[in-house]
Amino acid sequence: MTPTRPRSGKKWLLLAGAGLYTLLAYPLYQFWGHQVIAAMYQGRLGRALAFRNVNGLPLDHYTALADRLFYGYLWLTPLGSVLAWLGLYHLARHLLRMEDPSPLAPAAAGPAPWRHDYLLAGLVYLAITLATYHHIIPLFSDHIIGQAHDNLKYIWTMWWGNLALGDPSLSLYFSRALFYPEGASLLYNDYSWYNLILSFALKPFLGYAAIYNTLTLHSFVLAGLGAFALARHLTQNSLASLVAGAIYAFTPSHHAHAALHMNIGAIQFIPWFALYLLKALPQGRWSQVWAAGGFLLLNALCDWYYLIFCLILMAMGYTYLAIREGRLLLGGVLARLGAMAALTFLALSPWVVPMMLAALRDPGVYMGGHFDYVTDLAGLFIPTGFQWISGLTPGFLSAANWAYTGNHVETASYLGLVNLGLVAYAARKLKGRVAPYLLGLCCALLLAMGPLLHLWGRTLPVALPWLALVKLPFVSNVRNPGRFMVVAYLFLAVIAAFSLDHYLRLRGQTRGARLAVCLLGLLILAEFHCPATRATAIGMPRVYEHLSQEAEPYGVLDLPGGAQSHKHHYMVYATLHGRPIVQGALPRQVGQSLKDRLEYGDLARQKRQLEEGRVKYVVIHKRFVAGYEKRRSYGEPNISDIGAYLATYEKVYEDEEQLLLRVY
Repeated sequence: MTPTRPRSGKKWLLLAGAGLYTLLAYPLYQFWGHQVIAAMYQGRLGRALAFRNVNGLPLDHYTALADRLFYGYLWLTPLGSVLAWLGLYHLARHLLRMEDPSPLAPAAAGPAPWRHDYLLAGLVYLAITLATYHHIIPLFSDHIIGQAHDNLKYIWTMWWGNLALGDPSLSLYFSRALFYPEGASLLYNDYSWYNLILSFALKPFLGYAAIYNTLTLHSFVLAGLGAFALARHLTQNSLASLVAGAIYAFTPSHHAHAALHMNIGAIQFIPWFALYLLKALPQGRWSQVWAAGGFLLLNALCDWYYLIFCLILMAMGYTYLAIREGRLLLGGVLARLGAMAALTFLALSPWVVPMMLAALRDPGVYMGGHFDYVTDLAGLFIPTGFQWISGLTPGFLSAANWAYTGNHVETASYLGLVNLGLVAYAARKLKGRVAPYLLGLCCALLLAMGPLLHLWGRTLPVALPWLALVKLPFVSNVRNPGRFMVVAYLFLAVIAAFSLDHYLRLRGQTRGARLAVCLLGLLILAEFHCPATRATAIGMPRVYEHLSQEAEPYGVLDLPGGAQSHKHHYMVYATLHGRPIVQGALPRQVGQSLKDRLEYGDLARQKRQLEEGRVKYVVIHKRFVAGYEKRRSYGEPNISDIGAYLATYEKVYEDEEQLLLRVY
């Protein structure tokens, strides 16, 4: 059943209202905007409307801020949003109108799937993974994949998690090994429980570097198998599904996150959840409902983002079925979705409930980024800087990627020209069959684009669905909408599988047709290829060998702080020397510690602070100090004047890279 067409009068009334607002808002703001702000600033409109100017900022600051808010978000946004959403509504209506009677059901039986095709698919994905990351194989035990940055903190997370799992006196909720002496809550740490539990099982056999690499690489194989299983269920075609699995597993986004975020790289269970969600709705067996709930739980154990993304997938599925049925409430569907969610939240409650309570006590757990870490519309069609293609036209592609907001990892969203060709082929030849998946792809891309549309780094006046999630409690912690591209890639892989299956059926499964599909798969892999040549050594500098070995507890201050990558290095060093450190980096720091009040301008006072906190050593990392400019935003001035530290503290050891100073 297709949605009822809105009355044209209401549509034109909506457009007229948005247009009238756009025409009137500009002159009204020009004439009275700054006067109203000035009156509020000076308190002439009463205490209720007065500014709380706690920082003593001048009036010009607030007028400039109001200008940016008005011109950037409030002026053209209503009209642009109405126009865009009316267009999207008609697109969705067109897709729903042309769909088959049962578009979610498996395809009609064709040639029998290959024998042992799951095993073959797993071997193919393993071969592709090893070929892509062959540079890390000789360094497997003492280097980790990717350039030194966020990837380093997962070494510390695995180390502490294994200690806490093996020692009842330690806690997974809290640690004094970071932010010494107060310690830090780990409720919002990136544990990635699935990876942590596997690391605990692997620890007797491998070191943490090898464990990290194993867990990162296995996500490619399992992600490919998951997408293969979903596409095989829908198409009954092993070869088309093999290509679909490769599309999902080896995207530039997955490569980018695998080199930096082990938890975000763990995308392997999203296709399995989608598969059993599809089987369970609307009237599947309850065993399939519980299987979907199990995979929902596994996604949550990989990363909290994927719990939210799967819940959004559930909402998308329910909305689609409600529109098809023409009813708002579908009791049976709600019961199944509720059972899936209940299973997951019951299992996660020992951790989720304290997280929610911590968020109520400390609003600092909510961070910004919703408007920056988004998928840029141009990025869907322009290769990322991680791909080998970027080397062909380095100037153009580099300029394009640097123009986006956020960073290169979060904006990696290239769809691929071959894949887009397969989508166009499916839209033309298989309209009714792929209509819901085309609609799903459009919805996923819209969500990945964040609260407002971005084009080449510029914010356009078009409000998008993510705007409704920005202030939603707990969900607003998902501050990187661009990561929803993982769902868009899954829809892309399914549509590609339908296209290839149709082509093979059309050509009669001839050898030439199968060869053509294989070549297309190779072209997709070549287009997506991201050379994984960077690796980071995991080892302890000699300076830490000179720390005293007494049993009395004491901490170590590593300097400089500032950049996150520095702190991540210090966290790795802490896993090797075993002493708690003053510095540290967590996704959310709940509460304050010595690090936040440490004095840098008065070293005599700093020394007293360190003595009171039982911080016995200061380690100055010269390679980080070199060229280190003043970073007021981090609250730490330049410490390039090492002489002042030598005059205040006792030197214990020095080499070309580090300096060790004793506090007491």
